[in-house]
Amino acid sequence: MSTRVSRLTPAPAFQHFEKRSQAGPRQRLNAPRRLGDVFIPGRMDPRKSQRDQEGYHTPSVPELQLLLLENISPRGPVNEVWPNLYIGNAATARDKSTLFNMRITHIVNAAHGPYHVNTGARFYRDMYVDYYGVEADDSADFNLSLFFHPVAKFIRAALSQRGK
Repeated sequence: MSTRVSRLTPAPAFQHFEKRSQAGPRQRLNAPRRLGDVFIPGRMDPRKSQRDQEGYHTPSVPELQLLLLENISPRGPVNEVWPNLYIGNAATARDKSTLFNMRITHIVNAAHGPYHVNTGARFYRDMYVDYYGVEADDSADFNLSLFFHPVAKFIRAALSQRGK
């Protein structure tokens, strides 16, 4: 299995993007899905499965304000914060069976590197995932905003491909 390494944009030296090429007969794990009008974490229509939800649109500013004012806290080590967009901890990033069962296809690691959560395309070589790593320090002096646009571009591309 080969791994193709590329960059989305000219980036600082500590930004890392790897894309696995599709090797052999392995297929994408996720099926196409459509969601309801507005995604509110933990509040899907109980009469419809998530796959049956149709007509998704980006929430308006008032709808986003309502979402921000709602007291929603994490429910576990990995949480869906937007349709097909999850935030997880280091243990989840290293738990390939959980990622496989969740049908995760794209991973952003904001703690990439040997002194942080050292994963990458090689770590996920037995899975079909695209990986984007940022060697960010967890300190007030670190300027994480340098990575907002490149990571947003990666996430947008993943979601437009119906990835998770």
